[in-house]
Amino acid sequence: MKASTAPVCAPVTRPVSKPADLSALPPIISRMDSVAALTHSTLSMMRASLSLPGIAGIILTVGMAVDANVLIYERIREEIRKGVSPQAAIRAGFEKAFSAIADSNVTTLIAGVVLWVFGTGPIRGFAIVLTLGIATSLFTALMGSRALITLLYGGKRKLTRLSI
Repeated sequence: MKASTAPVCAPVTRPVSKPADLSALPPIISRMDSVAALTHSTLSMMRASLSLPGIAGIILTVGMAVDANVLIYERIREEIRKGVSPQAAIRAGFEKAFSAIADSNVTTLIAGVVLWVFGTGPIRGFAIVLTLGIATSLFTALMGSRALITLLYGGKRKLTRLSI
């Protein structure tokens, strides 16, 4: 290793002193899988092929789904810090995160519809995948993610923090 790159690489290669608690990863991974699977199955039903712009649309969709998860979990954390019960924190977290999630998704959905209507070729393919992906992302954020989080954390009485 060159001397000039050692200070940059040192923090990355240093062992972590406290391992992260990864118990909340199953709902996140499950949601990302369901977004991709629902988008892919909808495209299959439309007999649409997946091109490079379509893959870019899926990547953008998954990125927005991750953003929705971050918003939801942060709102739930805020409620837990206030001392609210886990079920009430989950309910309030989803309610408080809904406006931000809906705003970003509806804005992107409008842009996708405009690209779908006025675009041609690869741009239209990107718009179709993006629009379908945003619709499935909204569905999984509001239904699937809430059900999984409630199932995993809702019944626990002494929940003080989430591992996100």
